[in-house]
Amino acid sequence: MSTQDTIIGQTPKYAALMSFVPSMYKWYAEKGVNETKGVDIYADENNDFLMDHTYAEYVFILDRSGSMSGARMENAKNALIFFLKSLPFNSKFNVISFGSNFTPLFPTSLDYNSSNLTRATASIVSMSADMGGTEILKPI
Repeated sequence: MSTQDTIIGQTPKYAALMSFVPSMYKWYAEKGVNETKGVDIYADENNDFLMDHTYAEYVFILDRSGSMSGARMENAKNALIFFLKSLPFNSKFNVISFGSNFTPLFPTSLDYNSSNLTRATASIVSMSADMGGTEILKPI
């Protein structure tokens, strides 16, 4: 980062996204997992195994500690709602809020459909940064 990238007295405006999704295609194929077991496997033109991710389960972790108050919390809620609206149908989802403790939005992950999305969105809109300190290890 050069000095042109920063403004004196301000934090640089960069972000990074890391994905920790292991490549399990060949493992699934070797184990014989198929659509009846929840994963649809097929090979592409290069004979590389591909997996249909429509059967996936998505669990989002939302920081609701006191340090998230104000605009940070509003931005996190807006981003979460955006991600929820972008999920593929035939998947499942849940949201875990955390601070000093943690709590799931639903007791178990729900099917992704318009009714459950509406329920989740209504709950997320009403959330605030009211869960104490930042202890992320427990919900993970």
